[in-house]
Amino acid sequence: MNDEPESRDPGLDPQGSPRPGGAAVLHRALVERALDEGDAAHALRWIDELPAAEQPDWLVDVWILAGSPRAVRQVLPAVRDPARRARAERFLADPPPIAPLHAASYEALTELAARHAANGLASALACAHLGLAELAPRSDWRALHVEHASSLASGLDDPRLSALVAAFEARLDADFGDAEEAFIAANHAVVEGEAHLPLAALWGHLVLDRLGEAGALERARVVAHALGVPLPVDVWGLGAPLERPTLAPPPSDDVDPSTSGDPS
Repeated sequence: MNDEPESRDPGLDPQGSPRPGGAAVLHRALVERALDEGDAAHALRWIDELPAAEQPDWLVDVWILAGSPRAVRQVLPAVRDPARRARAERFLADPPPIAPLHAASYEALTELAARHAANGLASALACAHLGLAELAPRSDWRALHVEHASSLASGLDDPRLSALVAAFEARLDADFGDAEEAFIAANHAVVEGEAHLPLAALWGHLVLDRLGEAGALERARVVAHALGVPLPVDVWGLGAPLERPTLAPPPSDDVDPSTSGDPS
């Protein structure tokens, strides 16, 4: 007869709690190392191995690193550590600066974007794509980078990034000659940029100026002066100024029965 005690997980005590030096301790150390290295993706991998009750305290650090206000807000109610709660609240109230990333070349920024993607740094990756749009040697590559940035921004729920993406979409629409879409996106960039990121408003005004909006160029100069930057020069190879679109009026509430297709 085998009198040996029942086999147990060496990382747990008889009550099922983590032993000092057990598996949970190792996984916490791996999470900490990944966070220290700026690797949100691998931190998530090891957080999944931790007890469910302590995961929110680590997840909030990951989402701050990834730059996701939406995820931070979602996990914050379950965070128990006061220091982490305070850090998360500071992130939501005063997030780190955001702007297109710059590099010496398209190839160098491509390498940086690949590292951001591997590390799960979604906000930085979106900014890298906007920087790549500036450096792209072809218009179809530029469009693809703006599309990638837009997709990332929609998941992060950062109004500053959304405003900046709208400004780049306006520039892109103007580049391809779609005046109506450029007008809509530029106005969105101006409104959201004035509320959250003046750089987005600056680009929005410049696109509106190209569309013939009266006073847009002067407003762009005012924003540039306030930011302490020269007025940007668009290097996307835009052609002649577009005509300001005539937007279709909203549908009337009074529907003509003769055109509604109703046989009655």
